[in-house]
Amino acid sequence: LVPVGAVGELYIGGAGVARGYLNRADLTAERFLDDPFVQGARMYRTGDLARYRADGNLEFLGRNDHQVKIRGFRIELGEIEAQIASHPAVREAVVIARARQQDTQDQQLVAYVTGTAEINASALREHLASRLPDYMVPSAFVVLDALPLTPNGKLDRRALPNPQWQRLDTYVAPRSSLEHALAQCFASVLGLERVSVFDNFFALGGHSLLAVQLMAHIDAKLGQNVSIRVLFSAPSVAELADHLNTAPSNTEFDTILPIRTSGDGAPLFCIHPVGGLAWSYAGLAQSIEGNRPIYALQTPALQQPGYGPANIAEMATDYIARIRNIQPQGPYRLLGWSFGGLVAYEMATQLQNLGETVDQLVLLDSRLPDGREAHEFDECTLMTATFPNMSQDLSIALRDMQTTSERVDALREHRLIPSYITDRHLMTLIDATQRNMHLQSTFAPKHFCGDIVYFTATRSEAPGQPRYVSEWREQVDGSVVNCDIDCAHAEMCLPSSLATIGQNLASLNIPMRSSESR
Repeated sequence: LVPVGAVGELYIGGAGVARGYLNRADLTAERFLDDPFVQGARMYRTGDLARYRADGNLEFLGRNDHQVKIRGFRIELGEIEAQIASHPAVREAVVIARARQQDTQDQQLVAYVTGTAEINASALREHLASRLPDYMVPSAFVVLDALPLTPNGKLDRRALPNPQWQRLDTYVAPRSSLEHALAQCFASVLGLERVSVFDNFFALGGHSLLAVQLMAHIDAKLGQNVSIRVLFSAPSVAELADHLNTAPSNTEFDTILPIRTSGDGAPLFCIHPVGGLAWSYAGLAQSIEGNRPIYALQTPALQQPGYGPANIAEMATDYIARIRNIQPQGPYRLLGWSFGGLVAYEMATQLQNLGETVDQLVLLDSRLPDGREAHEFDECTLMTATFPNMSQDLSIALRDMQTTSERVDALREHRLIPSYITDRHLMTLIDATQRNMHLQSTFAPKHFCGDIVYFTATRSEAPGQPRYVSEWREQVDGSVVNCDIDCAHAEMCLPSSLATIGQNLASLNIPMRSSESR
């Protein structure tokens, strides 16, 4: 029972439903369930995804057993299989999700193919990379003479062999003690026997959650602090070793945080959320086209004790001066998540008043204040806002703790705080969060002459209430293009969300009046 238009799993009831599978009690119990609407009857669980249309018809949307969720990405395996099959050398293709090791839940995509000609896995990977986002490109390809089948001629997925996760013929051994130590860290985290110095961490199946583990391994083994931003820009053992040899100092608290400096396109400036840190934007380096530099702005309070603008307008003026040191003249491109979207909007209006052009303003689930003054927030609420990727279970657990030190220890234990964030840094960030919440509550937006691209976190919208994006349409002289993201507000900068954001931005032209959403 779901509302009209909502996706659900399709069940079938009525006199035409069988009693079960012959001599298969286990499968019968899984698929033939008691009908809650008709006493003594059964329903058949189809595994099909469907939704009711407004006219009463059912729309088929695929299979739930062919859709997987890996590290937050919802992936339709059939879509990948279709793209693989479009390669002229491929006859059949099957994609599944499986763990590298039996004792881990870390799932990877594996493609099994049969060919009409010799298949080169590298060429097949390039073929998919040009048609699919990175997170849909399988981590391993296995070429088979034929796909395994059950006695009744169906694909036997359980008989598909475990892949060799690396091609050992391309292995290049470490050339220094530093590369040797880093290669051990890579292999340990990825569950591999060994790692070539030129292997890309993410191409081998690494992702942001494993990156946090890698950072901890490197810190424990070498005493070197490596941020996820650095790992995105130096994803191989060789590149990371070069970085540590030439730039061992940490700059993660700089107000201007370079995420990607290469490219001749107009830079994208990303404004920090309410917590003041902007590391969450690091994933944009993989989802935004490569010819555009990306810079993130984070709170100056980390380097300027006593920093405290009186309002968002004053903060925006300061940030404009900082980005003009990188890009003296427009057109400017600005992006902000939550509180950062309010600051980005204010920067856009001020830049227009200075005679500059703003040709892209992107707001990630940034909500206008409701007119109520912010109150003093407790420490747990501030910590949760400062680190929005905190799990709900940890957020609840913090409230049962009695002291600040206990809560800080819990954050460190869950690896939400890298070792180079000291307790002083943490308290500075919590103070900045409290101040920014007050600034947010009193923000009064000015008129903006231009278009806005807005991304809505659909899981955080209040049912039956006006959409948050509608409030922005009253503020601008232009179009407001809304793109829905299937996530909660705090998940807007997860890799899966950023990947979708990057795809949407790439598909929209600027100005975007032809795509406006009213």
